[in-house]
Amino acid sequence: MSSIRIAGDTSGEIILSAPSVAGTNTITLPAVTGTILTTAYTGNVTFSGDLAVDTDTLYVDSANNRVGIGTSSPATTLTVTGSYANGLEIYKNGVDSNSSARLFFNSDTNTTALYNAGGNFIISTGATVGSSSGTERMRIDSSGNVGIGTSSPLGRLSVLGEGRIVTIGDSGTANTPAITARNTADTSYAFLNISTYRTKFFTEGSERMVINESGNVGIGTSSPSEKLDVSGTVKATSFSGSASGLTGIPAPSELSTASGSAPSYSARAWVNFNGTGTVAIRASGNVSSITDSGVGKYTVNFTTAMSDTNYTVAGMAGDSIRAGNVLSLGCNTYSVSQSTSATTIAGLNDAGTLQDKTYANVVVFR
Repeated sequence: MSSIRIAGDTSGEIILSAPSVAGTNTITLPAVTGTILTTAYTGNVTFSGDLAVDTDTLYVDSANNRVGIGTSSPATTLTVTGSYANGLEIYKNGVDSNSSARLFFNSDTNTTALYNAGGNFIISTGATVGSSSGTERMRIDSSGNVGIGTSSPLGRLSVLGEGRIVTIGDSGTANTPAITARNTADTSYAFLNISTYRTKFFTEGSERMVINESGNVGIGTSSPSEKLDVSGTVKATSFSGSASGLTGIPAPSELSTASGSAPSYSARAWVNFNGTGTVAIRASGNVSSITDSGVGKYTVNFTTAMSDTNYTVAGMAGDSIRAGNVLSLGCNTYSVSQSTSATTIAGLNDAGTLQDKTYANVVVFR
């Protein structure tokens, strides 16, 4: 086997002289297996001009100081071109088999690192090149959830922080930033936007609620004048509070029936009770108790007193639900009376004498 050895005390060279006409100087190595080029030299191996390995497997553009992998026309300092699944792999290190190596972006004043840890893609800032330092800012976990300020995102996007968490702006002339929620078929949607210091809620393209710059809430109206301004019917199962500050509620005489032909009034108290034996109240409103005042005589005690004694008491009594007899209401013959805190009644039979009643019904109007 023939060989060329270049030896010297300090240096040795192989020099290819430029031809007299344009052309390429080539060193062709034999197509054999094994090692065909070795060196024990510990210094630098220098190439002048462009370098191509298998046309574009590796290409060095010496004029622009660019390197191409998979391309002979690198457009940046390092251009990697691949097809389909071919790309750039940053492989795990030998110390932590659960984490990949890191890709660092260094601006001299701050460094950002990107890496994979346990199937989570993580972005950290304040990193130091060549170390695992840095503060995690965002991750995409193995389920596809995105976390900002949290390493345990609970939904598609979880944001955790202090103060102003998320800011949404509109760079256009409309200046109405919006958040829109749509179904997967894009047939139904809802969104909220901010317009002239107002937050508006829309469904199916129509405004449903607004919070204005004064904090007033409008439902069915875009110009609420009070803390809650509703244009439409309000339905509720209960209300709490004294209602002492409520205004604009019509007086009973101003309330009308469905036909609007006559005024309607509210009952101030009512009771249905069994007056035989120990008096037992079946149901009531504003009645605290019934006092048995003797055979056929009862005192109805109000939970909340009447404003005066100018109220009207109506009622009926009987020994069955359907059979009715007279209840004496305010008749002095049987010593019945009324005060602001109670009213007395008497149950009579057909003969006009006092009798305990199984079914007694009383209602008070004012």
